[in-house]
Amino acid sequence: SNIDSHITLKLTNAIGNNINFDGTINSDKTVITINPTSNLFYSQAVYLAIGSTVEDAEDNVITAANATFTTTMDPSLEAFYPFNGNANDESGNSYHGQLGNNSTSSTLTFPTLTTDRYGNADKAFSFDGDDWIALDKYVTPNSISEITVCAWVLSTDTTNNKFIISFDRSESYRLALNDGGNTYVGWDTTDSDNNTDDLRTSDSYEDGNWHHICGWFNKSSTVDKKIFIDGVMVASNSNTHSGRNLGTSDRTKHYGFIGWGSEASSFNGNGSVHQNDFMRGKIDDVRIYSRSLSDEEISALYLSEKP
Repeated sequence: SNIDSHITLKLTNAIGNNINFDGTINSDKTVITINPTSNLFYSQAVYLAIGSTVEDAEDNVITAANATFTTTMDPSLEAFYPFNGNANDESGNSYHGQLGNNSTSSTLTFPTLTTDRYGNADKAFSFDGDDWIALDKYVTPNSISEITVCAWVLSTDTTNNKFIISFDRSESYRLALNDGGNTYVGWDTTDSDNNTDDLRTSDSYEDGNWHHICGWFNKSSTVDKKIFIDGVMVASNSNTHSGRNLGTSDRTKHYGFIGWGSEASSFNGNGSVHQNDFMRGKIDDVRIYSRSLSDEEISALYLSEKP
């Protein structure tokens, strides 16, 4: 029988938006089945509550209960760095990060664990302008037909370049704050024919607040590049790479960094030649997808994680 009125299903938590569904219980009152009327997004947090008027198999009114669960992980999620006390990749692909520092001081200070956007301790990394996280992940030439790169970022520094994640702008891609010395977000890409495009936002986001920042590329789309801030597209370009993949043939492998620019052809190899490119601020929940997420998926990702 239908028991929709006895069940609450919401996005994220108890005060989230309602999820439309059909709920039934079998005749033996042993199994409750809940079917959302539309597909949920990958990695979506869902809040479920069952009212105390539902009866069990012995006709006893059950104790009201609630739970929160997360839908399955997107198989296109190549790398995921939630920074849960470390720099490990939790996508299942083991592209783990290694902390590094460029200081000549006898006492090196690596990126430090800090509070995240919810106030939870040791759930994000803080960068002070001379350190990074090297990624055991690389891009090969002519290999990226589409990609989405997202991260939660906080900074108040408006005077320096701050690279969020880089696999080398001039050979693959880079996502940055204050890119090129200007107070905007930059999504910089280079294709297999060595053509570089630097997409910029018109506004600055170094305001001391957490922002969800995404760079998006799809070679098959007329609008082939986008930047999303807090779930909303704020900048785009059309036909920037004329249907070509990202990734030059200058090197066999382009390794990545979080918090610094990359010139690396090996894990934890050469970083940026410019010393003012280090991140100054906090970074959390870095994601790299091997596909171009829809606008709706990016909005849902932001809404499910915003503080």
